[in-house]
Amino acid sequence: MYANVREGGMIDGQLRRVVTLPDDGHPDLAYQVLDVTGDERDEIIVWDADSVWIYTQDRPFTGQRIYKPTRNPLYNDSNYRATVSLPGWKQ
Repeated sequence: MYANVREGGMIDGQLRRVVTLPDDGHPDLAYQVLDVTGDERDEIIVWDADSVWIYTQDRPFTGQRIYKPTRNPLYNDSNYRATVSLPGWKQ
């Protein structure tokens, strides 16, 4: 993930850009992907020295099971490590 509108986005396992952020003036110095609302789904948090923006879903989850990847533990979080997301589902 990289928050820059032209060069950034999210990539899949084959290194294809599959998600881009809108060109809406958001900061792109740094980012983090976390579940901050407590609904098992991730939010994208982007920031710089002046502002923080959070991208989240526009409606509640209504399915039978929700995708929740397994990630590195937060107690070992750092800007200098790779974030690994392993597949996971929660019912």
